[in-house]
Order: sequence, then structure tokens, then C-alpha cells
Amino acid sequence: MTELPSSPQTINPLPDSKRPWRLLSAARGLLAFALVSLLALWLVSLPEYFTRVTTLTMETYSQAGEVITSNELVQTQAGARGLSLAAYALYEIALTVLLMAPFWLVAGLILWRAQGEWFGWLTALVLAGLGAVGVQEIFSVTQPLGLVEMLVDLVGWVVWPPMFVWFFLFPGGGAIPRWAWRLVVVLQAIFLALNVRAFLAAWGLLAPDPANLQFVLGLPIALATVALVLYAQAYRYRRVYSAVEKQQVKWFVFAMALLLVELVIFAVAPPDEVSLYVQDLFGLGLLVIPISIGIAILRYRLWDIDVIIRKTLVYSVLTALLALVYFGGVVLLQRLFGTLTGVEQSPLAIVVSTLTIAALFTPLRRRIQDALDRRFFRKKYDAQQVLAQFAITARDETDLDALTGELQRVVQETLQPERVSVWLRQAPTGSSHISNVDGPPRSIG
Repeated sequence: MTELPSSPQTINPLPDSKRPWRLLSAARGLLAFALVSLLALWLVSLPEYFTRVTTLTMETYSQAGEVITSNELVQTQAGARGLSLAAYALYEIALTVLLMAPFWLVAGLILWRAQGEWFGWLTALVLAGLGAVGVQEIFSVTQPLGLVEMLVDLVGWVVWPPMFVWFFLFPGGGAIPRWAWRLVVVLQAIFLALNVRAFLAAWGLLAPDPANLQFVLGLPIALATVALVLYAQAYRYRRVYSAVEKQQVKWFVFAMALLLVELVIFAVAPPDEVSLYVQDLFGLGLLVIPISIGIAILRYRLWDIDVIIRKTLVYSVLTALLALVYFGGVVLLQRLFGTLTGVEQSPLAIVVSTLTIAALFTPLRRRIQDALDRRFFRKKYDAQQVLAQFAITARDETDLDALTGELQRVVQETLQPERVSVWLRQAPTGSSHISNVDGPPRSIG
């Protein structure tokens, strides 16, 4: 049989043969090492950060004439938020964790599992860079003008162009439509040059830019790129994506739309009228990126990490609930036995709590697993409901391509095979068609 193309376009990721896989493997290991090292440095810096903030013993740190960190600035920011110095320090640490943890958690999982997926590595690189932006506040206090703070600041400047490129290529590295891809590359090359120049000027390595081109041109470039990304995703959704890719990209496009709205609001709002809490929320708005990737992984097997995450979720939730039941049971039973017997510390309370945990473990694990399966993991979904819904679709649907896509989706969600193909035999004089879940239909003669 001869394979004939029946679709004008397919997703064409960047050619694998041109990728230096050994260099990519080394880069993967280097990125993992950098993440672990940066996390360790951040953890070690936390006590010093808390002490410097609460005792107002910080060094004044400026970039390009703008004060980044000082005792006066910390007092002003804490007062504007209505917080004491200790509460402000804890608030900044908590905000850093919220900004960093989701990015690095997803990046670490992808680095671990997506060993042969170049786009997975690009995703991990972008997520790791975005997560590193969140630690700048800590290092600007504990290591002002230090090498670590400089490297983290450099990442904060240069991570944005790769992020926008990654936005365009999601979910599988397809650069379609080509004209939009070329335009995105040009725009982000300009954006990268502007950011590098701004970084060098901030560290006194270049003269300041009086025209402030990084802001004047950078924001329009970012908005134009987001618009191109949304257009490309909509175009590929209608003409290129398979059934599974469509499901992967839905949450991602929704997250991109939210990010675009956030950029517009932040761009048009007068700086004096934007409260500090709103600025903090703007930073937290970037969490839509790892959340959308997490949903794509959980529900639609992006890079096949869903099995690991499923077990992690089940036992993490189970451990938290059992710990809550155990310690809560010990406290309540100690009070109860203390009231009844007059003995404050009764070993019977610990024994009863331990037996309760043993009895609850299996049924609680099953309930948690069933709840997560119904929400995220479709192979545990009620097959009768899926088939009943498909029967209604098959009765009412008249478009053969739409019906084939729905059949592929049903099989993919209920069974989650590695590959799904549907063979439709036509009249003896006609041709047969094979529709694949991994791509558009192909004609077989």
C-alpha cells in the first residue's frame, strides 16, 4: 500500500537529526545541578535574610540608579502592606516559595522523565528560569552584588524570550504556521538583545539607556508575541492538532489568555494606583504556566509522567490526612482520657489513634485514588458513561471526520493506549482511510 498525504499541513517539529544529543544530555545534567545548587543556596540564605530584615542591617543595593534593597525601602514596603518587619520577612519568604516551588517541581519531573524529548528539556529550562526569578529578593539582601545574585539576575532578564518561543511551540514543538514562527523568532531576538543590554546597564557594564528602549519596545513586543501565540494555537487547533493534542492545549490557551489580560491591565494601570499586593499578584499570575502544564501532564499524558504524579498525589494526600487524623486523635483522646481518668498523658490515646490509622489506611487510600482518577486519570473513568455518551454522538453526528475523532478520544480517555488507529473500509472501488490519534488522517490506496 502507498501512503498519500491527505492533509495540507502537519506538525513538523524542529528536525531531530540536527540536535547534538550529547550536548543536550550534558545541558540536562547541568540544569539539574544548577537547580539543586540554587535551592541549597536559597535555603541556607533564609536565616540571614530574616535576621537582616528584622534588624534592619541590610546594605543598600542599587541598579542603574534605582534602589533595589535598603533598610528604608523595606520599612516602607512593610508599612504599605500593614506588616511588621518579621511578618514582612515571612511574607516575602512565603511569596518566594509560591513563585518558585510549582515551576521547579514540574521542571524536575520533566527533567527526570522526558529524557528523549528535546521539547521537554526546553520546557524544563523555561520553567526553571521562571522559578529562579522568584529568589532574587532573597539574594539581593544576603548577597548584594555577589556572583550568585548577578547570575540569578541575568536569568531573570534572559528567560523571557525563550519562554515566548516555548509558548509558540507548545505542546509538541510544532512551528506552524511558518510565517508566524519566523516573526516570533525575530521579535524575541530583538527582545533578548534589549534585555541583555538592560542587564549590562543595570550592573554598570554599559552606559544607561536614556530612551529606556527595553520598556518602550519590550512591552509591545511581548503583547504582539502573545497575540501571535494565541493565533498559532487556534490555527493548529482547527487544522493540525490530533484529538489528544487538542485536549493538551485547551488549558494552556486559557492560561495564555489570562496572562495576556494580566499584561494589558498591568500596562495600562498607573503605577501610583497599583498597590503592592496587586504587584505581588501579578507575579503570582505567572503560576498559570506550571498549572497549565501540570493539567496537561495529569489529564493528557504529556511526556507520560502521569503515572508517577498519580501515585505521588495519592500518597501525599493520604499521608497528610492520616497525619491530621493521628495527631488530632491523640490530642482529643488525651483530653478525653484526662477528663475521665485524671491522667494527662495516657498511652491508651496513642494506641487507639494508631489502630484507627491502620483501619483507615486502605479505605481512605481507595477513596482518594478514586477521586483523583475521576478528576484527572481517564483510564479509571466509568466506561459505561463514556460509551453511552459516544452512542449519543454516533447517533447524531453526520460528519465522518468528527465522529472518527470522537471515537479516538473515547478510546484514548478510557484505555490510554500508546497509539489509536481507526480503519474505515469504503466501497470496493474506493480507498480506505486510517485515522491516527497522533496526527491527521492518512489515505491508503
